[in-house]
Amino acid sequence: MDVFEKIEQIRKKPEHIRRRYALVCVVISMVFVFVIWMMSLKSSFNDSEKVLDDESRLQIMSGLEEVKDIKDDVSSSYGEYQSGQGSIDEESAKDDSQEEKQLFNLSQ
Repeated sequence: MDVFEKIEQIRKKPEHIRRRYALVCVVISMVFVFVIWMMSLKSSFNDSEKVLDDESRLQIMSGLEEVKDIKDDVSSSYGEYQSGQGSIDEESAKDDSQEEKQLFNLSQ
């Protein structure tokens, strides 16, 4: 049976049957892609383990420590920002109430 004949037979079938064919084709294709991806991932992990020597690992660890320091700095800065935010809100509320009083007095 020719591939084009099979496609024509499938085209003549009801829509729910054609959807099943499409679903089966998609699943088979995705399994194929997944298997290839897993094989390439496995080989890349094997290659990366061979490439990393002690010096590279030390560089990576120092980079991670720097990232941790940056994270700590950002966390502390955010905490300081939040603690100072309350006083800023109170000051702006006082300024707003004074402006409202002045506008109210002007309108009378």
